[in-house]
Amino acid sequence: MIAYLGSCGIHGHKNHARRTVDGVFLEGEPFDYEVFSNGKLHCFDAKESKTARWSLKNAKPAQVNALIQCANHGAEAYFLVHFEGSGVRRFDAEQVKAAMAAGKTFLTADEGRPWDWEELTGSRGSRKNTA
Repeated sequence: MIAYLGSCGIHGHKNHARRTVDGVFLEGEPFDYEVFSNGKLHCFDAKESKTARWSLKNAKPAQVNALIQCANHGAEAYFLVHFEGSGVRRFDAEQVKAAMAAGKTFLTADEGRPWDWEELTGSRGSRKNTA
């Protein structure tokens, strides 16, 4: 994904866990990706589900909180979940936090909004996808 975005002239990077020089795990990354496109920062974590329900056990509270901190400063902050058979859906960090606070254990594909590359490539607006 990052290489594809780079070919479109868009900067993005994958966050990685912190490790010692010897590879010993110290701390997980706050979320998977940061993409800078059309003056907007997109911060998101990528997940997948083999069913039409995404278990909220897979949304770590630290990830939710880190994403909400980004959203509080103007970033688009969300979870992207690939549902087998239903495509990719976007769940904003606040939506996930509210579901968790309400005691929900999962979100369904129908509760997320459809997502496509245009949110990052900007091909809906003035920036055209050059790939």
